[in-house]
Amino acid sequence: SHILGDVQAVCDRVAILDNGQLLFEGEVSDLLERGGAGAYVVRLRGDGAAVAERLRTETWVGTVDPVAETVLRISVSSTAEAEARLVVVLAETGVPVVGVEPELATLEDVFLELTR
Repeated sequence: SHILGDVQAVCDRVAILDNGQLLFEGEVSDLLERGGAGAYVVRLRGDGAAVAERLRTETWVGTVDPVAETVLRISVSSTAEAEARLVVVLAETGVPVVGVEPELATLEDVFLELTR
């Protein structure tokens, strides 16, 4: 199917072809993990402005976008470093953290990356 959102919602396994060449065959979850996080959604109990300002000083942080007053979307350039440092930097700000979740790639994101 060309409607990848539907495929992601109902399929366990996929195969991706590009010009007759098999690029991937396997579990959707495995394919999405290959896409990596690339971004995190951070929910805070308090004002996110100070946290955003602090995160912007880190070299591994790409962008910090406020989604709401207490929610930030943080894109990262190095997922491995981000996983190791994000919680530490958040703790340094003193703003209580409600949650940190990776923003996983969609099937469409990974498909486009594979077929470029």
